[in-house]
Amino acid sequence: MQVRQIFGALTFEGFAPGGEIPTNEQMTTKKITIHTSGKRWYVNYYSKDISGKETRHRVYGRVNVEKDPEKRMLLLLELQTQVYHSVIANEEYSEQLYTQGTNIYKTITQIVSEKKGYLKDSSYDSIQKHAKLFKEWLLKNNLEGKQPGEINRANIITYRNWLLEKKLSNRSVNNNIDEVRAFFNYMIKREDGMVYKNPCATIEDLPFQSETHVAYTDTEMQTIFDYLKEQDPYMLFYIKFVAFAYLRTNEVRLLQIKHIDVPGKTILLTANNNKVNNRIKKVIQNNFMDEFITRKIADYPKDFYVFSIGGKPGSKPVGEGYFSKRYQAVKKKFKLTPLHTIYGFRHTTISQLLRSGVPTYQAMKLTGHTTHAAFEKYARSIYLEPAEDVSQFYSVKF
Repeated sequence: MQVRQIFGALTFEGFAPGGEIPTNEQMTTKKITIHTSGKRWYVNYYSKDISGKETRHRVYGRVNVEKDPEKRMLLLLELQTQVYHSVIANEEYSEQLYTQGTNIYKTITQIVSEKKGYLKDSSYDSIQKHAKLFKEWLLKNNLEGKQPGEINRANIITYRNWLLEKKLSNRSVNNNIDEVRAFFNYMIKREDGMVYKNPCATIEDLPFQSETHVAYTDTEMQTIFDYLKEQDPYMLFYIKFVAFAYLRTNEVRLLQIKHIDVPGKTILLTANNNKVNNRIKKVIQNNFMDEFITRKIADYPKDFYVFSIGGKPGSKPVGEGYFSKRYQAVKKKFKLTPLHTIYGFRHTTISQLLRSGVPTYQAMKLTGHTTHAAFEKYARSIYLEPAEDVSQFYSVKF
């Protein structure tokens, strides 16, 4: 009671007065209790439907935003008072009165808006697309007013099933759930008390087969490289960045002279021109180091792009489909499948390294994978080494 009397003399911004402070006995009678045992403190109460069935509710309000334990307790007690008077008046308690702007729908919108400031257009468009689907589902299921912390694993499974009903591929569904997982991780990192556990944390990926790019055989790769050396050395130079520096095709396209340190044998990928939005250094392998010297790359203006129209560095990069269209002639000559792409050369050289016994940690440094799990998943998709002939071990002869 002493705490309540102290509390009664204080006011907190954003909280409406709750009327007369009820006694502990009154709170107990109405089964309105406070809980402080976990990281998130809350008020617990029950409501009844027409049949008399009780439904339990947890109300968090702005309580967990406050880090000081004493002030947090005062906020919790005030919230309990608010809930009590709402129950007494037989009104449906609206948590949004005390948590303005924190429902899940508005929070997702806010996060997308915040990310627009530092993401590349392609990444932002993807996030916006995934967010749109999630918000559509929230509205259809009347969940848009829920606090982020009230969205649970069961909700996410229901959402995933809804995506499947829309005839999205397993891969697209996985990508969407990954983005929703990222939204919740973003909330957790903000440490504003809205979310402490990610509801997507234990949601496993749906199985899918990916055959966007296939690895070349050693013979195919050697034949193509020999051909390009004579017929299109400019394209071969481009492909070597993918095959031996392990860059993605768009990363190669946006390389500028200033990103290449020829004496230091390194290539710098800035946060603006790579997929993971981090600064990364790649090693220039000895097997195509001579190209940089022969082409006198270091002599061009620093802001020139390595690959520009005209077969030499220039002020503008080639278009996104420039080399893929140019590569069509090679695919036609050697009767390659649509799955044989320029990016496939990256898979080919990684496969060669693995077959040669290069340690995993060394291969990961080249590809840029940060976890063994991610690299192993990648390796399994490209490293399709056939089993050896074991005919001599069979007992049946013919």
